[in-house]
Amino acid sequence: MKENPLVSIIVSVYNGEKYLRECLDSILSQDYNNIEVIMVDDGSPDSCGSILDEYAQKDKRVAVIHKENSGVCNSRNAGIESSHGDYICIMDQDDIISKDFVSYYLKLIRDNNAEIAFTPTADKFFGKTNEDSFNKIENDRVDVISGQQQPQICYIIK
Repeated sequence: MKENPLVSIIVSVYNGEKYLRECLDSILSQDYNNIEVIMVDDGSPDSCGSILDEYAQKDKRVAVIHKENSGVCNSRNAGIESSHGDYICIMDQDDIISKDFVSYYLKLIRDNNAEIAFTPTADKFFGKTNEDSFNKIENDRVDVISGQQQPQICYIIK
């Protein structure tokens, strides 16, 4: 693993103006700063597009793709295709994550010499403030799976 790998955070957005600012604020407040944030406006008819453009003007780490509505999978794929990161993190537009979300998963990858870190639920990261997730690593279940096994939800992928 590189010393300071770039993590691409991809968020598909559609009718999410209610949560979008809080989602973006939580992403941009990460304690790990080497990130690019790719926000894909999937033809949202609300004010999402202008909110995304506002954030892109304020923070050079934010890139916005505006496209016609084609669904979340196509939007995520558009984000992945334009990403430059060593790792990819997929999030939903209403996810609000703790400050150590990215660094926590990078530590799991580094400590376990893994290529993928995933969780079936990210509950530990939602609705908590300044909690030291590194203490949780000792209590987390870490499984090594083969390439044929499929995770339910991927958050950071090499």
